[in-house]
Amino acid sequence: MIHGSTVVQVVITGAAGAIGSQLAEELSPAHELRLIDIRPVTGRKTIIGDLSHRTTAGGRVNWFRSSSSWRDAFNGADVVVHLAANSESLAPWEKVLPDNIQATRNVLEAAAKHGVPRVVFASSNWAVKSLEQKLAPACYLPDGPKIDSSLLSVRSMPMAFPRLSGNSQDACSSMRGG
Repeated sequence: MIHGSTVVQVVITGAAGAIGSQLAEELSPAHELRLIDIRPVTGRKTIIGDLSHRTTAGGRVNWFRSSSSWRDAFNGADVVVHLAANSESLAPWEKVLPDNIQATRNVLEAAAKHGVPRVVFASSNWAVKSLEQKLAPACYLPDGPKIDSSLLSVRSMPMAFPRLSGNSQDACSSMRGG
């Protein structure tokens, strides 16, 4: 637990990536980690799962694979650090939709279902593109599906989290990278 215990239960998605593996290294001595990725994290127990997988059941979309165990990792977690995404700046929609948008939705839904009190979400700096267009030279402004997916995900978080703690400001944090 975050309050009252020194061991924090941390779920890290995208744990095999550069930031995820470094974060796991830094947090592992003092916290219980649940590492999730589509590939194993070298030298660590990893839950292998495709966060973007969806199926249809009874005519409606089910964003969770029924046999997926990655969702169970959210049970009892104090915080989710969601780093899993396609980080290619010019990735096409065919990759961005499942890897970034559907995966983020699934992570938010799993966190809400299991009552996780805090989610930290990594998005692109370009999620604040309109402001950057006023401040930065055009040569620094990437465009495309990845940027739009970051903005959509950042805007979706407050809508998902009032269900968790009643205060979306406390439940959601967004960190922006390149």
